[in-house]
Order: sequence, then C-alpha cells, then structure tokens
Amino acid sequence: MFLFFTLLFISLSLLAHEFGHADASRRLGRPVVELGFGLPFGPSFKWKPKGKWAGTVFSIYPLCPFGAFIRNEMDVKETNYHDGAFVFGAGPLASFIAGWALQILAYGVGFADHTGITWQKVIANEGFYFPLAMIAVTFLCLKLARDSGFIKKLLFSYILPFVSIIATVWLVQLLLAGTLTSIIGITNRAGEVSELSGAMYFAGKVSVAIGLGALLPLYPMDGGQTFLSVIQNRVPKFVETFKRYGIMIFGLLVIFAVQHDIFPIIAKYL
Repeated sequence: MFLFFTLLFISLSLLAHEFGHADASRRLGRPVVELGFGLPFGPSFKWKPKGKWAGTVFSIYPLCPFGAFIRNEMDVKETNYHDGAFVFGAGPLASFIAGWALQILAYGVGFADHTGITWQKVIANEGFYFPLAMIAVTFLCLKLARDSGFIKKLLFSYILPFVSIIATVWLVQLLLAGTLTSIIGITNRAGEVSELSGAMYFAGKVSVAIGLGALLPLYPMDGGQTFLSVIQNRVPKFVETFKRYGIMIFGLLVIFAVQHDIFPIIAKYL
C-alpha cells in the first residue's frame, strides 16, 4: 500500500519538475504542446485550459500514473545561454522545492503516526527547519527574479550552473561509495516504507536527488542542455562530440546503477 503512495509522491515531484520547465518556456513565449502525468500510452484524460496556458494540453495517463513529461517546441540551437539556463534550470529548481516541501509534510504527518517506526526518528533528527528555510529563500529569489532581470540571471545563469559542480562531486561520491542506484533500487527501497510520513520523506529525498542529477553537465540532462546552449555558438564544432560522449557516459552510469541494484535481487534466487 505505501509503495503505491511513495511512487505516487515521486511522480508528483516529477510533475513539478516538468511543470517548472513548462512554466519557464511559457514565460519566454515558447509554446508548450503538452504537460502530462503518467507514462504516455493508452487512454488519457485531457484538459485544454484557457488564459495564459491556452494552447497547452494537460493530460493524465491512468494506465501507469508514475512519471511525468513535457512536449514543447523549444530548439536549443535557437536559444541563447540565459534563456536556456532559465528553462533548463527551472525543472531542477522545482524538484528541490517539491522535495523540501514533501520533507516538511512528512514531519507534520509524522505526528499523526503512532506506530513508532524509525522513519519518524530519522525525520525528527534531521528536522524540518533546513528545508523550510530553503523553500523560503528560493521563493524570495524567484520573487526578486520576476522584478529584476539581474537576479534572474544570477539565479539561473550562474548559481544553478555552480550547483552542477556540486552535483558532479555528489555523483563521484556515490560512485566511490558504490551507492549509486537506479529506478530498481528506488522501487525496492520504497517497498520498505511502512507509513505515510515515511513515503513523503523518502519521496522528498528522491526529488532532491532528481534535481541534483538533472543538473549534471551531461547531455541530455538539464545541466548538459544548459552547457550545450553555451558551446552551440562559441565552439559549434564540439557540439556533436559533447552530445555523443554525454550520452555514452550517461548510458554507462545507468548500466552501472542497474547492475548494482539487480545483482543482489538475482542472488536471492540462485
């Protein structure tokens, strides 16, 4: 039961991530064709809003309501660095906000749980003041960004790309520690959650990890897309090389994470 809620909360955080991209694209006047919740196959429920979101289809795919996606008409070749950093950075930023919000909710819901599960102790030890402070600071920056082009450039064009360096260091630490995990490992660990507050807390941690992972300077990640908008005009001859090696490294990371998660499962049946 709580596996479903955990995966649902993770999917909602992914929807927040994609909504961040969609909202940034819309603010730049780039058409957003569809914002979807779930994997895009089978029947769907569609809604065509009016007003500022006119022209965008909001859809829900109930056969597999886990995941989210966006379809837009943005071309990196036609995007300058600052616009690209804004669009590609808005998704990871939304993941951070969703993750911190889920952790705060987990702390509150934990008071309603009387099972004595260790998740509550973990949440209580870490507290909710840090994620609460981060949300407050983030929304303050976004408010200032709307009123000041300088703050907007500072946040998306310089601060978030710097976080890409932090994300790279984080990835190296995971590789060295042998703790890099895939969707298989996440699902396996989600199945161990036994209370609603634990589901929120775990999904919040995953959402923050998704935000950091998306900022990695590897194509086709958001951080790699931002970097691509830089070299597109400065050193165009390296574009295809950057894409090719980015996809190759990303593929190797996925293979490493999957084998790390799947071998222990196979070993149980041997």
